[in-house]
Amino acid sequence: MICLTITSGLHSALRLFRNFLGINGGLSILSLIVSVTFALLCDRVGCQPLFLAATIGMLICFIGWTVCSAVYQVSGNAGGGRAVIAFIWLFSVSYALAWSGLLGAYTVEIMPYKIRAKGLMVMNFWIQIALVINQYVNPLGFQHLNPNWKLYTIYTCWIAFELVFIYIFYVETKGPTLEEIARIFDGDEAEVAQVDIADKVTRDDSMEKVGVPGEQKESPSV
Repeated sequence: MICLTITSGLHSALRLFRNFLGINGGLSILSLIVSVTFALLCDRVGCQPLFLAATIGMLICFIGWTVCSAVYQVSGNAGGGRAVIAFIWLFSVSYALAWSGLLGAYTVEIMPYKIRAKGLMVMNFWIQIALVINQYVNPLGFQHLNPNWKLYTIYTCWIAFELVFIYIFYVETKGPTLEEIARIFDGDEAEVAQVDIADKVTRDDSMEKVGVPGEQKESPSV
C-alpha cells in the first residue's frame, strides 16, 4: 500500500526529499526498534492495551493519510503530499507497536497446546491471503478508483472495524502461564496441568543426594 501510494501521485512531493532512500531506511530501522521494544514490554503493559494503542494510532494516521491524499490529488498542494509522507511514517510506527512483534506471540498464547499448531496454520493462511490482496487487488483499486483516496476510505473503515473487534474480543493474557491461559476462556472448568515447582525441586534434590537423576524414578534392571 505504501509503495502504491508513492507511485500513484506523490512524485513531485518526493522530489522535496533528496535522499528518500535514506528516509525509507530510517523508517525500517525505527519500526524495528519500536517493534522489539514494545514486544519486550508486553508482560508489563499487556497485549490488549498494546494492540488497542497500535490500532488507534493506525486509524488516526490513516484518516490523516486519506485526507491529505485527497487535498494533494484535488488541488496539487505540495504540503498535502509532504503530510502524506509524514503520516506514512507515523502509521508504520503505530503498526510496529504491536502488530509486527506480537501477532504470532498472541496467537500462541491464546491457543491451548493441542490446537496451537492448527491455530498458527490458520493465522499464517490469512496472512498469506492478505498479502495476495495487497499484491494483486490493491493495484486494481488504484487503477479503477479515481481519485485514489477513495480506496483509502475502504481501509480506514476496515481499521475502525479492527479496533472495535480488538476492544470486544481480545482478552488480556498478562500474568497466567501458557498452560493456564485456558482458564481465561473456559473458567475454572478448564483442563489445566498443575505443576508444583517447589515440590518438584525438593524431590529432585533429594534424589540427587542418593545418586539418582532427578527425572529417573527407578534404576534400570541389568
